[in-house]
Amino acid sequence: MAKKHDLELIVHHYADLCNDLCKIDPALYERYEVKRGLRDKSGQGVLAGLTKISHIQSFDEEDGKRIPCDGKLYYRGYEINELTQGFLRENRYGFEEVAYLLLLGSLPKQAELEQFKEALAACRSLPTNFVRDVVMKAPSHDIMNSLSKSVLT
Repeated sequence: MAKKHDLELIVHHYADLCNDLCKIDPALYERYEVKRGLRDKSGQGVLAGLTKISHIQSFDEEDGKRIPCDGKLYYRGYEINELTQGFLRENRYGFEEVAYLLLLGSLPKQAELEQFKEALAACRSLPTNFVRDVVMKAPSHDIMNSLSKSVLT
């Protein structure tokens, strides 16, 4: 097995290859009017849709002027970094809480979270004969393809 340092070098090598192979001529952005990230060329935020679920802050306002910032993602008014830092600080997963927030509009109280987790768990069982009919009858050497097909089924 390769050493950790060797694996890091390999990962960096692949990252460099990807960066080199995926470079796009900057002139093409203007030619085809493609937005770069979350801002247009004037620095304004790009409106991608209307939703009550999330908000992207692409600038700060100071003295009546818009100043581009690194960007912040909010779910239902909660900044995503604050949410994840809370989960990390408390050494716990936050999937169910964030799913509850996105679907139902607020962070759950403990009793609501437990009830929501129970509801999700009840929906996790596979239909009778699913493994036999979907996975075993059409084996594949590509596990990701099998997983993808199973999810779609």
